[in-house]
Amino acid sequence: MSAGTPDPGEPGDDDARSPDWEALGDADRVSEAQWAEVLAGYDSPAAVNSEVPADLVADELAAGDDWERPDPPPVGWRTAPRALVLSLIAVLGAIAGLLVGALFFRPMPGWLTLLLVVVMLGGGVQLFRSLPSERRRDGDDGAAV
Repeated sequence: MSAGTPDPGEPGDDDARSPDWEALGDADRVSEAQWAEVLAGYDSPAAVNSEVPADLVADELAAGDDWERPDPPPVGWRTAPRALVLSLIAVLGAIAGLLVGALFFRPMPGWLTLLLVVVMLGGGVQLFRSLPSERRRDGDDGAAV
């Protein structure tokens, strides 16, 4: 760098103002009319927004209270279907059993190996059967929880 040019890492006199790349030019700013156009279709049922219905948001905003999102329902293995949890345990347990048997019990009995393979395959089949079978509807974007 030249002697008269300050190093970008060193503090200088221009620290009080933001760099030029942070400032928006007039062409990049959104006008009130453009913003109103963006928000015009928000309350329609086909609008892309959160899972909170638009009428609930509008009611809460009209009330003027500090709106808080309702608590989501619990998600986890305790609320999952029991068949799904058992099949997942069967698959993972059988894989772990095969690995432990192969590492520590070198001449592993054939009947135990066969049993673990059957349990793993049975759990895998049940996992595939528990996949959602709903078909997409026309106009569905595929977003589902």
